[in-house]
Amino acid sequence: MASSRREYFRRTRKTRMRDLKHSPTGILSFCTAMAALAVFCTAVIQSFLASGEGGYKVGGLGLIGLILALGALICGIFAVKEPKIRPLPPRLGIVFGAVLTVGLGGMYIYGLM
Repeated sequence: MASSRREYFRRTRKTRMRDLKHSPTGILSFCTAMAALAVFCTAVIQSFLASGEGGYKVGGLGLIGLILALGALICGIFAVKEPKIRPLPPRLGIVFGAVLTVGLGGMYIYGLM
């Protein structure tokens, strides 16, 4: 009885943090989201410094930021689906990627109108 009980708990125990691995895709997602955030901040600062005259520079930086944010979102979604990983970097990549994608995409849609 004791050995079968021990086997049952060994099979059904929760995964400990030391058993979880870091997902390279999740780390890539988080780093890409931080790069998109840095590009967005650079575009905002460049816009203020150019006093509205740096359209191509700011638009190019915004487009690069949008591509990076979409990449972070997609990598984060793929990373969450991996089994037994630490959940924080992929989730942060998804959140930052989604917020930046919506923000930068909204700017482009507003600019076209």
